[in-house]
Amino acid sequence: TTGGVAYVEPVFLVTGPFTGNIKLENLTRSEWVQLAASLAGVGNTLEIDSANRTIKQDTVESYTNITNDNTSGGFLRLTAGANSMKLTLGGAPTTGTVTTTWTDRDFGGY
Repeated sequence: TTGGVAYVEPVFLVTGPFTGNIKLENLTRSEWVQLAASLAGVGNTLEIDSANRTIKQDTVESYTNITNDNTSGGFLRLTAGANSMKLTLGGAPTTGTVTTTWTDRDFGGY
């Protein structure tokens, strides 16, 4: 649950292993983003930084094969308060995890 009164632009850190697509959905905002990525090794990471509009795979900037709902601009936001999120991993194994961090905002947004 975010604090403040404005939307926030989080950082999603996905940790492998998994192969295939990754889809992150903010069900509260009806927004999603999907990437073709493969984190085959345990501990491999994919960082999606919404505020800085960057995607890094194992710390190397990578902005390929991204699709979205055409309203989020490719990067998800969180609404002030509670957000319902969903992570879908394609391929096998699907034991990856996602950690979300953000800074609360008290101005702007909706």
